[in-house]
Amino acid sequence: MILFEYDVFRETGFDEAQQAQFKHYLNQQWQQALFWQEGATTKQQFLQWEGSTIRANNYVGQLCHPTLQVTILPKFLKEQLVTPAAFFDHLSHYISYSDYVPVRGVAFTTAAQPVTLPSFQSFYLYWFLVWINDLLQVQAFHQFEEQVYTTPYLKGKLKVAPYLQKNVTKGRWQLFQVQGQRFLYDNLLNRLLKYTLHTFVAQTTHRPTATLAQALLAKLESVRLVACTPQDCLKVRLNPYYARYQVVVDFCRYLLQAQQLQQGQGSAVGVSFLLPMERIFETFLSQLIALHFPSKRPQLQSEQYLARNAGKPVFNLRNDVYLAAPNWVIDFKYKLLHPQSRTLGVAAQDIYQLLTYLSLRNARKGFLLYPAPNHRPPVGGNFTIQLPYGEVEIVAQEITMWAAQASDLTGIIQQELTQVLKE
Repeated sequence: MILFEYDVFRETGFDEAQQAQFKHYLNQQWQQALFWQEGATTKQQFLQWEGSTIRANNYVGQLCHPTLQVTILPKFLKEQLVTPAAFFDHLSHYISYSDYVPVRGVAFTTAAQPVTLPSFQSFYLYWFLVWINDLLQVQAFHQFEEQVYTTPYLKGKLKVAPYLQKNVTKGRWQLFQVQGQRFLYDNLLNRLLKYTLHTFVAQTTHRPTATLAQALLAKLESVRLVACTPQDCLKVRLNPYYARYQVVVDFCRYLLQAQQLQQGQGSAVGVSFLLPMERIFETFLSQLIALHFPSKRPQLQSEQYLARNAGKPVFNLRNDVYLAAPNWVIDFKYKLLHPQSRTLGVAAQDIYQLLTYLSLRNARKGFLLYPAPNHRPPVGGNFTIQLPYGEVEIVAQEITMWAAQASDLTGIIQQELTQVLKE
């Protein structure tokens, strides 16, 4: 089943028992979330239910269940169908700029080395392996681990009984059995990675993914192959130098949890992966502006406080992007505009919100940026509002999110933003 974000309800054909089973599966997927921001609620936010019908929220990706597989695509692609390979190529481009997804900016060379990725599962597994391959090349993981081992030098804690039994009685009195920490490549984290690659990723039928997996297994040849569980991931302790390896731990945990879930269902349909497209849209454009418009001194997620109470600031507000040089504020809205409307479909509360940001900074211009649907050119409009300190201009503008080639997208968006942000 293919759904689009916030589209109509679609019939699943489930009876009450099947509905309960699928809802339980969704809640399990939500609780073991890896890529989305985990909130206080334990109830899944991927789908809405109305009887036996479902409707997608703002997560794109794939849900794999023995009774139903659901693919969710962005709402700005609804009017003109695209191929999965083209969408995955664009998604790679979006998250290559994103600071929200762990694989930000690492080896996303889809233009130079195009790869056909047939499913969301292949997409995430492939790019995870690309990221890990790069990480192992520049920073192989070693860790101190407590061990009992044989050495000709007396260090650590002497294990008297093993020393007498294994060495003295056999004439090897010069070798000691000691307990202490050793700096090892064969450590828990690398064993987790090797087991995950061996049991899950290396079995894929997608050739580029399988090739990468085999290359990584070769780099881990000296690491023992030991069965691991998601609970083992919680035992890994990383110092600041190896902070980037938290991505490896999280991804291994996610795959191993998914494997446990499949075994509990008695079926191995596939792993479910979903991304919050709203967050991807925001971080994609934020990072692109920061990279290509440094002269405007962009500040991402710049903080303001709306009021003070007992001398302390309260009601924290965050601007998506604050351009310090011209004193402008940019706010991203993951919504679709309506060109036929006098207001272009811009919500009044979005105007009020941006006006609050502008008034706090005594700014005269703000921008509301929206994703443009892929079946027509971007539209935009200007709104002028009179405030006590003068006239304020608010620009509502769609930004292209789809191109014939994903590699062309950055250049297209850069041209559009140059036009929109001109002084």
